[in-house]
Amino acid sequence: MTKCKNPPIRGPDSHIIQELGQSIGYFVGLRIQQERMKKGLTLRELCLKAGLAAGRSPKVRMWEIESSSQNKGIRLGTLYVIALALEIEPTDLLPTKQEIEDIFGDGLMEIIKKSQERVKRYDNHDNTEAAGVL
Repeated sequence: MTKCKNPPIRGPDSHIIQELGQSIGYFVGLRIQQERMKKGLTLRELCLKAGLAAGRSPKVRMWEIESSSQNKGIRLGTLYVIALALEIEPTDLLPTKQEIEDIFGDGLMEIIKKSQERVKRYDNHDNTEAAGVL
């Protein structure tokens, strides 16, 4: 069976995943900052408390996370250790569905629908090809 040349995750609609990651990273960074300030912690203190300072300046590392300066979003492990350090639930740091919808509007659902259609097309293509091989 021949593999699809263009799997759905690599298609032109996959940019939504990156955009969502960046937007979520921005919201998470703001919430981390709000919680850190409520607790009276400095950037350095929170970074050290979360154990994120390996080999770098703790203040700079935490600033990168809070400001979402890398535009990559945030890793789940990082989210969890920061939430534990802040003594809150990880979900308290995530944006709501409504906040995400407010950013992307109706365009989000359109992009998701297009991506779903692409997945179905590729899935049907793979199944048809597999049937021909058997």
